[in-house]
Amino acid sequence: MLKILQVNHFFLDGGGRERYILELSKGLAKRGHEVTILTSDYTPTGKEPLGEEARNTKGIFLKTLKGYLVDVPPGRVVIPDLMNWLLKNDKYDVIHAHGMGEQVVLEAFYIAKIKNIPFVFTPHFHPYFAYQELGAQKIWKVLQETQTKMIVENADATIAFSNLDKKIILKYTKASPRSKIFIVPNGVDENLPKVKQKDIKEVFAKYNIPKATHYLIFLGDITNPRKGALLAIQIFREIRYKLPDSHLIVVGPWGTRLKTAQSLEVLMKLLNKLVKAGAVTITGWVNDKEKAALLSGSDLLISPTLYDSFGVALAEAMFYRTPVVATKIGGIPHTVRDGIDGILVKNPYNIKAFARACLKILTDKKLKEKLGKNASQRVKRFFLFKYVVQKMEKIYKILKLKYASRKD
Repeated sequence: MLKILQVNHFFLDGGGRERYILELSKGLAKRGHEVTILTSDYTPTGKEPLGEEARNTKGIFLKTLKGYLVDVPPGRVVIPDLMNWLLKNDKYDVIHAHGMGEQVVLEAFYIAKIKNIPFVFTPHFHPYFAYQELGAQKIWKVLQETQTKMIVENADATIAFSNLDKKIILKYTKASPRSKIFIVPNGVDENLPKVKQKDIKEVFAKYNIPKATHYLIFLGDITNPRKGALLAIQIFREIRYKLPDSHLIVVGPWGTRLKTAQSLEVLMKLLNKLVKAGAVTITGWVNDKEKAALLSGSDLLISPTLYDSFGVALAEAMFYRTPVVATKIGGIPHTVRDGIDGILVKNPYNIKAFARACLKILTDKKLKEKLGKNASQRVKRFFLFKYVVQKMEKIYKILKLKYASRKD
């Protein structure tokens, strides 16, 4: 049995990174390991869906410390008592920290070195330019070329989601190519809810989604400009000129973590107009069963993201045979093969190109079915979390043996 510590700046609710930590921890606990998730008490939506799931999973121990949201870097949470807690609670075989340019990762790294504990680092990397909408490119460039570089070069294992992700990490951190970087693809839970037609009808009825010929879905943090919610709305407006009986379902939390008042104001104005016209439904946060039904009942998922290292929302849609139209950037071309599992567009700001890609799928039933089938097969073959857990467990065990031999 391994005793594993997972560290992240917040966890109780969140997005792809937090879901990754939860699924990894659940898989490890299922295999008989003891996992502690150390995080803050901060929750951007006031809800704790991931926290509740972790607390209800045998083998997972959730420890929260007081956290404070800071403006630099934007949207990050500091935990003042983290190092003190780690110094007093160091009986772990492995410390695995998540995120880049964050106080919690740096302090977890220091403690691992002080206490001679193997340290694993998953940066969930996004190059500095991905933060342009937050005006934070310069701070992230400095953090990536200093703090993140240092950790990548000195961690016992840095996890990249693909060879493409590895190349991007090395390019933007300028870390040594001799750094110990391991490829472990991200994934989705193989036990995602099964969906029947009656489930789709019930969930659509619950959220008063009107009948339409075509349904598009956007899935992500609506207030995070990197996810592209405002761009998705603009693309949908363009689509409606050609397919007026189309409907957009916007799914995701309205958090308070990122201060993007100007873009949020524009987004709200557009959404209000479309909601009043009956063209858009905003669900807010939904549970896993509802999300499964909404994805299954949609014709395609639209993701004009500014950057993603993997794209969990894309993989979830693909799992349910829902084709995706996404930005050709970051690690997405590894997740979605252009023209095979979905369609990729080079520039997220090219509204007309995104709209054309969506229309191509929406107006060709055979293409839609072909892309959906290929996408589902790809996810189930390469991107299930049981494969992630197996590979991570192997890395942890190798590092434990390596450190044990040093002590001998």
